Amino acid sequence: MSEEALEVVLKPHSGPRDLADVLVGVLVAIPTLGVLYGIPAAIVIALGGSWTLALVAAALGAALFTLFISPLFTVRSLTVSASGIRFDRVFGRPRLLHWDQIRRIRPAKRVEVVLWGWLLPPFPAREATRSTSSIGHLCIEWGRRYRYFPPQDPRMFEEVVGRWHAIEPAANESVPEEPADYELPAVAETGNPYQPPHTMS
Repeated sequence: MSEEALEVVLKPHSGPRDLADVLVGVLVAIPTLGVLYGIPAAIVIALGGSWTLALVAAALGAALFTLFISPLFTVRSLTVSASGIRFDRVFGRPRLLHWDQIRRIRPAKRVEVVLWGWLLPPFPAREATRSTSSIGHLCIEWGRRYRYFPPQDPRMFEEVVGRWHAIEPAANESVPEEPADYELPAVAETGNPYQPPHTMS
């Protein structure tokens, strides 16, 4: 099979990798469950319903979201080919990133994944797999956007993706407030007197 026709499916890592993952998972679950249960209950109470109806609405709302809505946006795997990286899911963006769209692929730190992958925004999450581990993720950046993915087999991910795109090594610098260190393209001077001046670095 030629390299152009080759497609490799990469599964995400699912379970926690260490004790810190378990503790982080509990802390992340508290506000998540608060939103899942709180919004339906608040709507029922605002409409003048009883607390009993509010509890029933909270349970039904959380079950509906967990069983039917969330799975539609979950990334089940990545399919890597000569065309690019396809996010295998029913709804959500991106679906397919061509290689020329991807700015870089780099390791992501635990704090970054928890904050910008799981918590902000809560839906749709930038880390959309069912992984319960906050380590071993890679950040895939394109344009001004990014998504996180925890490969089940990091070595295979590096080997397969490395055929078409470089993967940055892990760095020791501090975690940025948000992964937005992209550079806008420089604008060339045109000689137009109505164009504001630009500085070329």
